[in-house]
Amino acid sequence: AWENGNIVEAQNAALVHLDDPNAANEARHILCLTRYVSGQFESAIEHYDALPDSYRGKKQLSAAILEAWLFLGKVDEALAIARNTPSIGRHIVTLLERHAAKPFRVALNELATIPFAEHPLTEYFPAFACSVNGEETTAHVDTGGAFLYMGPERAKALGIETIEAGKDRFHLDLKSRPISAGIADTFSLGPATFENVPVIVLPTLVGDGDYIIYGTR
Repeated sequence: AWENGNIVEAQNAALVHLDDPNAANEARHILCLTRYVSGQFESAIEHYDALPDSYRGKKQLSAAILEAWLFLGKVDEALAIARNTPSIGRHIVTLLERHAAKPFRVALNELATIPFAEHPLTEYFPAFACSVNGEETTAHVDTGGAFLYMGPERAKALGIETIEAGKDRFHLDLKSRPISAGIADTFSLGPATFENVPVIVLPTLVGDGDYIIYGTR
């Protein structure tokens, strides 16, 4: 059921086996996954913590639990998972250490309406006036993205210190490319001010594609 994407069916099947000593660990494994993809992060973490360290499948869940802690804003807990999981890249540890030292914050005192910026792509790729590290600029919104994306030249010009952050697949060709990551001290969008904002640096955002992009997650 889980492999076929039948989340509710998988969850219900796992619940039946929680009291079965021969299948409880596997049941918790599935419940950890189904709770995570359903946004029930606290429950996913509870099932993970209930698994004994001797259960071989526990390590397979570490990346998901790390993300669950981050969704809950608990960077220190995510960092502990990363430090204790060799399969998680060491650059993740470094990034989480930076975010623990400089926690993300946002200030917005009231509901705000922010107008679109005048830009040739606004109709297709909505643009808004903003500032990053005090520099006035324009950013486009990606309704599925998280935080800030920009190219290496832009990050350097804005004084954002970056580290290599592995590889990922981006844009239409889905080719794997190296990425970097850093932290912007400030990102202002209308009356909203964000501090210590995670930044992903993509090598494809250069030349005609030199855009700053922010997400809605």
